[in-house]
Order: sequence, then C-alpha cells, then structure tokens
Amino acid sequence: MGTPKIYWRVLRPSGILSQPMKIEACAILAALLFHSLSVSAQQGETAAAAGFSKDIAPILTKKCVACHGPEKSKGRFRLDTFEFLMKGGESKSASVVPGQPAQSELFRRLTARDEDDRMPQKDDPLPAAQISLIEQWINAGAKFDGPDPKAPLVTLIPRAPHPEPPSSYHHPVPILALAFNPDGTELAAGGYHEITIWNPNEGTLLRRIKNVAQRTHSLDYSPDGALLAAAGGSPGQWGEVAVFNPTNGARVRVLGAMPDTALTVSFSPDGSRLAAGGADNSLRVYDVGSCRLPGAAMERASPRPAATAPLGFTTQRRAIWKRATPVIKGRCLRWRSAGTASGFTPPGATKKFTSGTQRKGRKPARLEASTMTFSNCS
Repeated sequence: MGTPKIYWRVLRPSGILSQPMKIEACAILAALLFHSLSVSAQQGETAAAAGFSKDIAPILTKKCVACHGPEKSKGRFRLDTFEFLMKGGESKSASVVPGQPAQSELFRRLTARDEDDRMPQKDDPLPAAQISLIEQWINAGAKFDGPDPKAPLVTLIPRAPHPEPPSSYHHPVPILALAFNPDGTELAAGGYHEITIWNPNEGTLLRRIKNVAQRTHSLDYSPDGALLAAAGGSPGQWGEVAVFNPTNGARVRVLGAMPDTALTVSFSPDGSRLAAGGADNSLRVYDVGSCRLPGAAMERASPRPAATAPLGFTTQRRAIWKRATPVIKGRCLRWRSAGTASGFTPPGATKKFTSGTQRKGRKPARLEASTMTFSNCS
C-alpha cells in the first residue's frame, strides 16, 4: 500500500478546526497508522518466515555437517542434530544464543572476515541470503519446529517431489536393485529416479514408477505383492525408505529418512513391518501402516560395521535389534557387513564378521549368539 496523500482544505480563517476538518484529519491519521502497522507486520512476517526445518537445517546439512558430524567433529562440535547444535563444542562460547546473533559463536564463525576462523573452512562463504536467514532465525529466538531435537537434521528437511527420470537412456546406468514379485510374473529394477517393472519371461517393459530417489539400492515386495518397498537416496547426503503400489506406480508413503543412503529393505513375513539398513551404520524397523519406529534404531555399535544392512526377519517376528545401554544387544537373522552377506549360526555359537571403515581399516570381530554382545577377535 502506497503512502497516503495529505490534502488540506481551509474551511474557515480561524485556527480552530471545523467538524468536517476534524473528521478528515482523523481519517488521515488512521490511514497513516494503518500503513505503519502493515509495514511492521510485513517485516515481522519476513523474520518469522525463517523456520529451522525448512530454512536452517538444509544450510547446515549441506555446508557444515561434513566437518561437524558423527564421523568427524572439528573442535568437538557437532551440529548434525538440533540438540548437538545447541550444546556447542570445546569453545567456551555458546554456539547459539537465542535472540542474540552477535553473541552466537555459530553466527560469528559464519560471518568472520578471517578465512582461518570463518566457516565453512576451505570453501566460499555462505551467500548473504543464507546468512540473513540464520540471523533472522536466531533473532526470533532460535526455535525448534521439528518433531525430535535428537533427530538428524537431514530427516527434518521437507522433501519436494523427486525429479522426472529421463525419457530414454543414451548410456547404460548401473542397476543396483532387483526383486521378483511373489509369483515371479514381474521383475522390479532400480533406475535413475525411477523403478521399472518388467515381464521376465518376455523381457518387455510393463511400466515405470516415478517420484523415486536418485539411486535405488534395494527393492522388496510385500508377501502379498501389494506393496513394493525401495531403499535409496543420494550418497553422502540423504536416504529414504519409500513404499509404492507396484500396479499403478503410486507412492503410498515414505516410511523414513536417513542421513545417508538407505542400502536395503526387507518385509517381515506378515508384511506389517519393514527393516531398513543404511550407510550411516544403522538398522531401523518401521511399522508399515503407521510409519512409526516401534523401537530405537541400532546405531554405531562397537565394533562398528562400515555399512550395515538387514536381510530378513526371524519367523517369530522378533525385532532385528533390541537396544540396551551401555551394551547394544539384540537378535538378528541375517545381515550384511562390509559388503558381505552372512547369516547367524545356531544359538550358542559365534558369528564372525569384519568391522571398521575404509579409512581406518577393517578388523575381524565377532558376535556371541548366546549373549548378543560384540567383541574383537584375538
């Protein structure tokens, strides 16, 4: 709304306002006041528009988590979750002081002129627009708007529909996942932002399922063939576990997001639950109908496998892992560790596997089936 124009009308030569003049002056003052309030409201809406999940988490995930995450935390400072972000690191300065950007170590580091102090290091400074969003968010109280402050930031970011797959492929692309439907009449194959369904007997393409993650690493049909689960994502960025209708290609629901690529999925024998393993060294069991995680995810056991992927459930419908502190205990039918599929030996025996990372090297380890505890092999 533009600034109101003021018109003066002299009704009588005296300095006393007439009744019509009083009414007109009041109207002018009201218009000016309304304009001022509108501008203030617009400014307030702009500041309030900086939400943590949709504005701040994407910036931190893309630019900061690589150096301040679970695998590497410079200055003993992690910000891969909201809880860690607010805790700060080894510096005595508070990482975020609600309402005070200038007193917040995070904001000071992002705006530092010295390249040795500025974050992200060895990279271009954040654009002014992103700096402004972070400043607005802190000024507004640094509020959390997600469901769980302990959840990885990548799981809080609202996801837009995936890009369309190419209409045709000019070069072959890796196929990382295959799955037959229960009666063997159809074969699902992972592609680039799509899943293709084939007639295995004739080798013909039946249909293409869209709105799929960039890479699909694992596919599994429900026991009745009504659902098709897909695990995938973008390596090093995020992962998701989604369920599709294999007949019409509709995406039924996304069960969960991960901070790194989802590597595998497996339906329980009755189809009510879905196990998923990811490159973040975690195992999750989802309730297919409600998308809930009935139990805590198993993460970063010691010794830690480079990539953990469950391959099946027990017939007794036990959860793959049961978490207990300080020792992680559980039951597992089969899993893949360091890229090798393996199965548990009978109760009372010992299962050996490799653990560690490519960077630090893998070492033999074992899990005692009787006690379900990890230990290093001598």
